[in-house]
Amino acid sequence: MQAIRSILWIGPEAGLVRAQLAETESLDITWIRDAGAAASVRGTHFEACVLDLDDLPATLQTLESLGGWTDRPPLIVLVHPNEVDRLRERLPLGVGAPLVRDPSPGTTRLRRQLLERIEQSIASRRRKQPGPGGARPRVHDDLDLIGNSEPLRAALGLAERAAGGMATVLLHGETGTGKEIFAQAIHRMSQRREERFVAINCAAIPDSLLESELFGHMRGAFTGANVTKQGLFELARGGTLFLDEIAETSRALQAKLLRALQEKEIRPVGGNHDKKVDVRIIAASNRDLRVEAARGAFRQDLFYRLAVFPISLPALRKRGNDVIELALHFLVKYRTGPKSTRPIELSQAAADLLLTYPWPGNVRELENEIQRALTLAGEAKLITPTFLSEPIRNVAAPLPREQHQGKTLREIVAQVESQVIRRALANNSGRKARSARDLGITREGLYKKMKRLGIS
Repeated sequence: MQAIRSILWIGPEAGLVRAQLAETESLDITWIRDAGAAASVRGTHFEACVLDLDDLPATLQTLESLGGWTDRPPLIVLVHPNEVDRLRERLPLGVGAPLVRDPSPGTTRLRRQLLERIEQSIASRRRKQPGPGGARPRVHDDLDLIGNSEPLRAALGLAERAAGGMATVLLHGETGTGKEIFAQAIHRMSQRREERFVAINCAAIPDSLLESELFGHMRGAFTGANVTKQGLFELARGGTLFLDEIAETSRALQAKLLRALQEKEIRPVGGNHDKKVDVRIIAASNRDLRVEAARGAFRQDLFYRLAVFPISLPALRKRGNDVIELALHFLVKYRTGPKSTRPIELSQAAADLLLTYPWPGNVRELENEIQRALTLAGEAKLITPTFLSEPIRNVAAPLPREQHQGKTLREIVAQVESQVIRRALANNSGRKARSARDLGITREGLYKKMKRLGIS
């Protein structure tokens, strides 16, 4: 026996009649005319909500009003064929692709699609609910590592193994992939977690001062050395010392680092005696040290001493949906001001662009992008492509699978063409002459395409 689904329908009664759902025995439908009456049913449990309003502005207004609904049921949005593209730009992430109303009267296609989407939405929501063995967006809650992609999980698995031993770890990854966060994670999973984690960026300090920073110096060792100073090797005693961008050190300093790692002792600048140090070393570089050592730009003996346990960190472009998990995390992190508790969501169109962009700056670039988008959004409750930077807006977003299934090649090409034209118009604030110039066509050609595609 099929389970009875409790459904909320928002829209004119004619839409409910057109969908032919009223007599479906497996559905228990509560009908309200518009979002203004939604307050009367909040607190009631619904397994799905169908939104079927007459025009796009009313749909967008209702979506915004439903945004603050705690434990909101999955939304299924019906839309006129000519408004699909415009709705996608304002559709919150997680709602799913809009369903196009079937213009042919008396057909059962819409009814069948709605029943399928209702079951899909309910099943998807259950899969996302936390449970034993269920997927979690945050891989390791106490390590500040966000994402659930296979490349990230593989790197974290190696980090967990490294944390169980004392071997020196070498992290390799592009700029912005989170090498220091990984180093902190290894430290916090290790037996040294109660001791200090000390980090230094070797590229940020002149080589003449870096030796003193690492090994310390004696009073009078050089001009300005008025007091004896402990180095970071001593400060991190019993804990972990993270050497970021180690490829930027000079070969002379590399020789001293090699001795410190081999002998586990250091000599302060200007000192006459060595000091024993007990410290775990984690080094990192955005350059491949094996290649650097092979061409003589990095000491080969130091490379082998550092690369006891190498871990490659994945670039953000290889982490799939982690991009969205991170974007949502940063949306919450950087909400500021008197209305910082207001709900803020990411539109599906913006999410598509974030997923398509290659992120040469990796997580750091994504974090900066979300901060910028929040600043531009002001009091808006939805981050749309309008608030994204130009390089991201100009990336060709993939055509959603739900929008091209069952369509002819001509229809798919027209849909892509419509998206490109709408994006050009949005980038130029609706100015058609400038949009036509960006698209490489005449203004008359743009007008003709807009008329044929139903773009107003």
